[in-house]
Amino acid sequence: MALDLRGIWAPLVTPFTEDEDVDLEALAFNVQLYGQTPLRGYVALGTTGEFVHLSDDERGRVIETVVRAARVDDRPVIAGVGGHATRVAVEQARRAADAGAAALLVWPPFYYKAKIDSDALIDYFTAVADASPVPVILYHIPQNTGVQITPGVVAELASHPNVAGIKDSTGQPAQTIAFLREGGPGFQVFVGSTTALLAGLAAGAAGGILATANIAPYECCEVYEHARAGRWAEAAEVYRRVAAVDEVVARMGLGAMKAVLDLLGYRGGYPRRPLVRPGEEDLDRLRLLLREQRFLGC
Repeated sequence: MALDLRGIWAPLVTPFTEDEDVDLEALAFNVQLYGQTPLRGYVALGTTGEFVHLSDDERGRVIETVVRAARVDDRPVIAGVGGHATRVAVEQARRAADAGAAALLVWPPFYYKAKIDSDALIDYFTAVADASPVPVILYHIPQNTGVQITPGVVAELASHPNVAGIKDSTGQPAQTIAFLREGGPGFQVFVGSTTALLAGLAAGAAGGILATANIAPYECCEVYEHARAGRWAEAAEVYRRVAAVDEVVARMGLGAMKAVLDLLGYRGGYPRRPLVRPGEEDLDRLRLLLREQRFLGC
């Protein structure tokens, strides 16, 4: 039986100290707080987790920390893995599964993107799925990778028994719908952009893996539950609050996400350079926005 991953997942930030060291204590603290929310589970080493800024050793320690902290209330962890060489991706997949990940979010190779056609992508993801002891979720984020996972590629991979679904971070509902159509029954499509959350759920998406779920876990889950129950007016009302905050934070960048987490009582910490935290003027703007949208005890 396929692993049921439906729901809202938070792709956790990786907190760093001011000296840019990985702060595993802060990471575990955040997972402990999220254990009080309705989140389905956590993603370690997604884009929000700055996986591209981490060494292999750091990636392993982040996964182990999240898995250990999540065991307190038995929540599953999806680990982000991948490689520019298929062999590297396969090795990372096995290590993440050995560390306790329940599933893998696999990003495509993107350095030699001009040579990565549909056949190459199918071969790459198939090799990882063949080798992985746990289910695989494809990661579609072409705005960062420059690599398109087409509906045709999804149609081919969806028949693999160890490919559970795809995270679509394009923010384009038409793309999500195409993946739902080509993936067929049992293939779980996750919205990866808050801008497309409501439309994606209306189209039949299995849930969301949303950066905004870090700072609005209750609200994102509320949107999901209202949508599942067909309460679309209620879902839209909460969604508008979430989207208002997401729009500003996304425009300011990951440093702003971490700053907001600090404002809300989590431990966001610092990003790694060249990313930076917002200045005082932007922090004041974020505080006001959070209060206006009732995110800060208001």
